[in-house]
Amino acid sequence: MKVYGIGRELEGCQAEAILVPAGDFNAIPIPEGITDEQALLLTDSLSTAYMGCVNADVAPGKSVVVVGLGPIGLHAIECALSLGAECVYAVDLLPARREAARAMGAIALDPATALEAITQATSGRLVDCAIEVVGAAVTTQLALDLVGKQGTVSVIGAGLVRFDFPIQSVFRKAVTFRASVCSVQRHLPALIPLLQEGRLRPERVISHRMGLSDGAAAYRLFDRREDGVLKIVLRP
Repeated sequence: MKVYGIGRELEGCQAEAILVPAGDFNAIPIPEGITDEQALLLTDSLSTAYMGCVNADVAPGKSVVVVGLGPIGLHAIECALSLGAECVYAVDLLPARREAARAMGAIALDPATALEAITQATSGRLVDCAIEVVGAAVTTQLALDLVGKQGTVSVIGAGLVRFDFPIQSVFRKAVTFRASVCSVQRHLPALIPLLQEGRLRPERVISHRMGLSDGAAAYRLFDRREDGVLKIVLRP
């Protein structure tokens, strides 16, 4: 028996049984017009990505950069575009993930050249909104570097323990900085219609569908980052 939540000490929900606090509050029927796979992604990754966009103040006409292009980062691209972003840049070390972002309509960039490319493309203004999805000091700093004056940085990568915050740079640019863990229930009312209307297709990040009996192989595949793996769904 395990408990779910956030933190390095918690073992998550990878167990035969889990204890779910306030289960009556957390559980809802799957709404009409939403597939099982979409509902699965609603419970965490899609809602987290949407929160990242909300916390970054993404709105019609704004420019956005997403740093980190795993499943949540790719969701964030789709959410930003659905919220009316004029331009979305996508930054990741892996070419395959940059290609996945490009297929979603983003401008894909290597981290080594992202600042130069965005500076040139925006005539020095940089972006309005930055969403960091890795949870590392170097990517958090990159998000702060890529956002312009009066911009907003939203950190949803939960792996960061400590970070040397560049307060003088933040003051000079008057940056809003937000870091948060998602409340799924808060964002469901906005996300469900977007799914029902076909404006979001989060299942595109599912790269593999495997049986429960193949769980060990699935974990090895994910751990080794082989075969273009992004999100694996295990079914009975």
